[in-house]
Amino acid sequence: MKRFLGVLIATLTLALAISCTTSHPVAINGDIGSKRGESTGQIICGLVFLGNGDILDAAQNGGITHVSTVDVRQTVILGGLYVKSTTIVSGE
Repeated sequence: MKRFLGVLIATLTLALAISCTTSHPVAINGDIGSKRGESTGQIICGLVFLGNGDILDAAQNGGITHVSTVDVRQTVILGGLYVKSTTIVSGE
């Protein structure tokens, strides 16, 4: 039983260690702009998809008609069992 608990704790620690959040620019087209919009999508166990997280939704949420920059922030938990992707756009 002690060995099982040790393996379980080590596995959970490793799974949490490989969880991360990254953020990176995708596209830049001119000045940054004064408006900002976000759209978030989530994937659970690779089977359940919630939200879009796409550029069009982010632009509509921010009232943007001319997109200047696109950034993506992605959070991956437990090696991909849960993924959250947020698209952030700016423009006019």
